[in-house]
Amino acid sequence: MKLLSRKNWVDTYPEVYGDSKIKGQATKTMTDDIKNRILDKSSSAHLGMNNDEVDYVYNSNTKKTDEIKIENIITSSKAGLDFADMIDENGKPKDYYDSSWDKLVQCMSADELYAFLSSGMGETLNIPSINKPMTITSDSPMGLHVGTLFPCYPIQASTFSTAVAQDIGSCIAQEALWNNISGWYAPTCNTHRTPFGGRNYEYYSEDTTLAGLYAAEVIKQAQKEGIYVQIKHFALNDQDTNRGDRGNFRNFDPYNGLCTYANEQSIREIYLRSFQYAIEKGKAHGVMTSYNRIGDTWSGGHYGLVTEVLRNEWGMQGNALTDYAGTFGYTYMNMNQGLRAGNDIWLHPSRTFPIADKTSASAIYYMQKAAKHVLYSEACSNRINGLFNLDGSKAVYGTPIYTWEILVATIDVFISSVLIAGIILLNRRKKTVKPV
Repeated sequence: MKLLSRKNWVDTYPEVYGDSKIKGQATKTMTDDIKNRILDKSSSAHLGMNNDEVDYVYNSNTKKTDEIKIENIITSSKAGLDFADMIDENGKPKDYYDSSWDKLVQCMSADELYAFLSSGMGETLNIPSINKPMTITSDSPMGLHVGTLFPCYPIQASTFSTAVAQDIGSCIAQEALWNNISGWYAPTCNTHRTPFGGRNYEYYSEDTTLAGLYAAEVIKQAQKEGIYVQIKHFALNDQDTNRGDRGNFRNFDPYNGLCTYANEQSIREIYLRSFQYAIEKGKAHGVMTSYNRIGDTWSGGHYGLVTEVLRNEWGMQGNALTDYAGTFGYTYMNMNQGLRAGNDIWLHPSRTFPIADKTSASAIYYMQKAAKHVLYSEACSNRINGLFNLDGSKAVYGTPIYTWEILVATIDVFISSVLIAGIILLNRRKKTVKPV
């Protein structure tokens, strides 16, 4: 693939769109090499240095990756831990790197791990072995599916106001608390690349700095008040046409997932910067990967993107969720590949999402790793309410009481009292008046 380069502007500037030799018309064929890579469903496809013998885990102390031999991983330990044990006396989750998280997920069976990670649409399942209750999640960037509909993202970002961003994050979190929702598939951090983008109303701006900094403020406030986010669509999601979940329903096309080709400089400067701000400044606890492919590799199966950049470089502590994995996504969002690349949970409504291997030592290891990421996100949310009470009665996350609410409630009580007293007096008067 020849990329446009400033070093050789004349020779690399494209004369036609595609190679069909007709201006404005792209080619509809692909090379055999690209076709074979797209169709490769093996666990190790597109993963680079990652494999089934060793894993390379980022060490927060040394700032380097440690090599871990997978065959030495314990896969059947019964530590007797519950999900509530991961929360300290102040209602905060144990440190992300605490070894207790590894011991917790080792309590889960292979079937529990698979069911938990393959059925993440609108909820995450309860896990009996560790007493983790079901968690409800919600879609819709402009607000929860059961809450207030806020202005579209370009209008929000046009305020250039951190106060507005924080207020929206707070409102989302409070409505989530009222509706027993703990996760939010938002905010969206893709970049306006063309005025005709199918989801531009869900993306803040063509300015990645503005988009990232605004999203970070929404995220910080929303997570502070109890709802974890899944910023989306990670990454290089430019268009909704042919992105992977739609297409020719009569012929199930095995090549689903738009291939987006770009060099590292443009990826970092245009496509990733808003996500980077959201992770590094907003401390987001989750992302939603995208349908499209980066080159010929599905984004959720791209080790360089989801592990090396998102986790090792930016330091995200949380989980990576797929976009909807039904219909066409079902055919190419390879679960074995995605788990090894760093994708954790699949946005799918049932427990039948295909996985070629869920019993080998490496499969269990990567499922445990993914489960830890998801459980950590939930431990940072209002999902911990009701698991224990710090003082015997109060929840960790609650709804703040504002002065205006107290005033309105007082007025309501006063008016209600006057009306009730009036009704009682009228009834007594009727009883004392004798009919003529």
